[in-house]
Amino acid sequence: MIDHQGEAGVTAILDGQQRLTSLNIGLPGSHAERLPHKRRANDQAYPKKHLYLNLRAAPDDKELGLKYDFRFLTKERAKEDTGAERHWFKVSEVLDMASGPPLFKYIQKAGLAEHETAFEVLDRLHAVVHRDLLINFFEEEDQDLAGELSCPTPTSF
Repeated sequence: MIDHQGEAGVTAILDGQQRLTSLNIGLPGSHAERLPHKRRANDQAYPKKHLYLNLRAAPDDKELGLKYDFRFLTKERAKEDTGAERHWFKVSEVLDMASGPPLFKYIQKAGLAEHETAFEVLDRLHAVVHRDLLINFFEEEDQDLAGELSCPTPTSF
C-alpha cells in the first residue's frame, strides 16, 4: 500500500522503463540513429546526437503541453542553428555546473544576459537536475495489479 501524506499529488507510471531510459540517455548520454539513404556499414550513417535545450525559447504551455524546447542534435547542427531565435545548450553540461553565479556566467559568455528568460530556463533545468527530486521509483515484486500496490521506500533521483 502506498502511504501518501502531504499536499503534493502523486503520479504513478507503471512500466516506465522506456521513460527512465530516455532520461538516462538524454541527460548524460547520446543517441544515434541511421540517416535515411545511408548504408549501415557507413561510419557517417549514425551521427551521435546529444540532448540540447533552447535557452532563447520562452516556456510555453500552449503547444501540446510542452514547456521547453528540447531536441536531440549533433554538435555541428546545434552550433549552426544557434542565432537570434535559438541558443542550444547541451543538457549534460548542467551536471557539472554549480547554481547561482556559475549559471549566470554561462549566460553572460553566451551573450544572453539581456535575454528575458534565458537565465530562468537554465536555472530551472539546473534545479530539476540537482535540487528537485522529481522522479521516485519503486521496483515491483508482484505482477498482480488486482491486489493492493505494495511498495518499499521510494528511491529518488
